Amino acid sequence: MFGHLTRKMKKILPQYIVGKELWDLGAGKLGHSFALLKAGAASVVAVDKDPGTKKHPLLRTIRGYFDQVAVPEKGIEVAFVSWPSNHHLPGLLALLEVSQVVIYLGSNTDGTSCGWSGLFRHLTRRELLAHVPDKLNSLIICGGQLQRARPPTPEEIAALHGSMMSFDQAREKAEQLVGKLDRREKATKLLTDLCVDHFSEGIKHLGRR
Repeated sequence: MFGHLTRKMKKILPQYIVGKELWDLGAGKLGHSFALLKAGAASVVAVDKDPGTKKHPLLRTIRGYFDQVAVPEKGIEVAFVSWPSNHHLPGLLALLEVSQVVIYLGSNTDGTSCGWSGLFRHLTRRELLAHVPDKLNSLIICGGQLQRARPPTPEEIAALHGSMMSFDQAREKAEQLVGKLDRREKATKLLTDLCVDHFSEGIKHLGRR
């Protein structure tokens, strides 16, 4: 089922959305908009070219494509993107750029695909706050933007890989990458410690002269 929120996902979501204004980008028939209100969002702005017609006092709909939506001057507290189209969506990244938190739900493994490379490059340049992998679809919650890309999650690896991967292959690739980065980090720390020790010995030697 596309856009399925597992019990674990529903348990994690509230800490990032309670009391926040949330923008549901690509809201469709508003199923997630109502689920997010139920989970504690203070209000929801649902954006879609053809949004559903259900009403709620805390729900506002915007009919149109992303590049037709005015980017809020005050920014967006939380942006929610579920199973975005797997081609470039003009205007979506501009909305994510001004979002404090971005929540992604989707899958690029086992014969499914959504989003495009630019979207996932954007996600990997944000702090990873939470990640709930699942074979149906994975939840990724990102915070502030980083100066450089962080290690990608299995879902992000699968999306950026360029060829179809299974859920298990993506997870294995992610573990290998993290292991490689850990070894590189340890090697860098060792080299730094050796340089500091060497420098300290040099200072001591000069002091004895």
